[in-house]
Amino acid sequence: MAIHPLIQRVIGLSYHRGHGELPQKSVSEVRQYYLRHSFAELKEKTFEEIEISAGVGCRIHRPDIRLKLLPTVIYLRASAFVLGSINDSDAFCQALSQYAGCIVVAIEPRLAPEYKFPTQLHDCIDAIRYLVNHHQSLRIDPKQIAIWGESSGGNLAASLSHYLNQEQKSFIQQQVLFYPMLDYTSTVYPSKQQYSDGYLMDLSFMNWLMDHYVTSRSFFEDERVSPILANTFTHLPRTLLIGAQYDPMRDEGQTYFQHLIKSQVPAMGLFLQGMIHGFLTYANKIEPARWAREYAASYLKEHFFKI
Repeated sequence: MAIHPLIQRVIGLSYHRGHGELPQKSVSEVRQYYLRHSFAELKEKTFEEIEISAGVGCRIHRPDIRLKLLPTVIYLRASAFVLGSINDSDAFCQALSQYAGCIVVAIEPRLAPEYKFPTQLHDCIDAIRYLVNHHQSLRIDPKQIAIWGESSGGNLAASLSHYLNQEQKSFIQQQVLFYPMLDYTSTVYPSKQQYSDGYLMDLSFMNWLMDHYVTSRSFFEDERVSPILANTFTHLPRTLLIGAQYDPMRDEGQTYFQHLIKSQVPAMGLFLQGMIHGFLTYANKIEPARWAREYAASYLKEHFFKI
């Protein structure tokens, strides 16, 4: 299936505006470039802010439901490890909270390159432990916690699920992974060869991002960076993995999904035709992207009350 026409226009305009030259720019210049992307803003501040530690915070979005304890989604945005801020996710997190009738907690780890791997992973672990340890005062049901990660957030979400599984801490019962980055050790995946240039998530830009995330490419062999290398997939949380046809990370997502199935993890994998990496950015304009977002929210909502 051909790329969705609106996305094709976005691709053309992005390269016309200099997207292809980003790997030659500084971090501050790339961050400034991405400030051109507009995110929906809340009309009023309806969330609670909590500082976990110096520079690490989270925002708690609550539904209009007054139960003693509520299911909770931990949200990790697509930051590419380097870009944006927690403000980018406010409107979506609030909408997800109301739609699914759950608490949504957006965790904001510190960004690279100021804070290299494994800082972001440890920041998320500390935040999750804080939420669990304070679940009574935060009205979080510790037996109904899911994690939702997009792109680099999907990488962190998968890594967190593996880490907590190995530590035998069953804090996460469900995970939703949108076009997650799962394997930095190989470029032999057909999708990485076919879509490594001209689909916004270029291989040169991906390498630029990762070189700012890790101190050495030897860390690509670390399962906390490439969760597809984990020794075991047994007992991981119920998983919904949603990818895209024209995404260089498509095939590693499919491989990861097969690992889950072989390990008898309840899992569902969907790969949307005509979409590219990061398609949720266009969910307010494109029906397939909007459908995927709503499907994932409904999936969590349905399974929360079966746990």
